[in-house]
Amino acid sequence: MLDLARTGRLRDAILDFKQSNNQSLATFDCKTGLCSLWYEFDMNPHTICAGRLWNENARKLDIAFREFYERLSRIINQKKIRRIPLRPDIVVLSGGATCNELAEGFRVMEIIECKNQDYEYWSRSIDIQILPYKEIFQPDQMIVASMKKVANHVKNHLKEL
Repeated sequence: MLDLARTGRLRDAILDFKQSNNQSLATFDCKTGLCSLWYEFDMNPHTICAGRLWNENARKLDIAFREFYERLSRIINQKKIRRIPLRPDIVVLSGGATCNELAEGFRVMEIIECKNQDYEYWSRSIDIQILPYKEIFQPDQMIVASMKKVANHVKNHLKEL
């Protein structure tokens, strides 16, 4: 964010790091116009924006998110996933800076999934979380950030997915 501020692209920053936030952490200018940065971006229908969107804009939300939830349902059934992966750690959206703007629609530019343990602890996450995120959210770019060292063969494998 410091680079965004330095280059004059940062529009707004509210550093509130809670799950299922009601607003983006920051908005900034990007190639597609206005982008937003979300922490623990929550696409669960009853908890997105603390349930406010679902209750106030159910009809509008249904239209904006229909394709997303149809894709979600298809992937859950294909992969037989028990726990639905709908809350990536960090998401950059084109548009969708506020809950009301999310109801209008948005595009997922980037997902950053953060891992803070050794690879052995999160290796199963690839099939039950990381790949489903990629298929469900269809981001332009998917990043897995690890605080611990990851072997080159694992990095190469992730790049191929």
